[in-house]
Amino acid sequence: MTAAHQEENRRNRSRWKVLSGWLGKIEGLRVSLTGAESKISQIDSSTPNSPVLLGLPAPRPTEHG
Repeated sequence: MTAAHQEENRRNRSRWKVLSGWLGKIEGLRVSLTGAESKISQIDSSTPNSPVLLGLPAPRPTEHG
């Protein structure tokens, strides 16, 4: 799955959640979408065969705090 496809998927999920009234999940998708857009920008501006900095993974917040 390409980064552009992932971005489109996140946008579609975000729209669906708004229409379904799941507004609490929207902020997480926006953060994820912003990250995807940043990575796509890095890829588009990089030279071929150069590394793309993906950053370090962070633990997900738990539902209970």
